[in-house]
Amino acid sequence: MFTYTYLPENLERQLWRDIQALKGAQAMRYITSVERIGRRIGWEEGKQEGEAALLVMLLSQRFGPLSEDTRARLEQADAAQLERWARRLLDAATLAEVFDEH
Repeated sequence: MFTYTYLPENLERQLWRDIQALKGAQAMRYITSVERIGRRIGWEEGKQEGEAALLVMLLSQRFGPLSEDTRARLEQADAAQLERWARRLLDAATLAEVFDEH
C-alpha cells in the first residue's frame, strides 16, 4: 500500500506559480510588423547574396577566374538580373554572352 505525502500548502502554491511562469516563458512571442518586415528583407538579401555567390562559382567553373569588375557586377545585381544571367549561363559560349543585354 502506498503512502502519499503532500507538500505544505504554501509550497504547493509556489510550485503552481513556478509552473505557470515556465509555461508563460515558453509561449509564442508575437512580433511586430516592423520585425516581420525586417526579417523578410534580411531573408531576401541573404537569398540574393547566395544566388550571386552560386553564379560566381558556376561562371568561374565554366569560364575561369572572374575579374573584380565582374564579381562586383554580380554582387550589385538584383534578383531578376541574377536569374537572367543564370539562365544564359546554360547556353552561352563566352562570359560576354552571359552579360550581353541584346
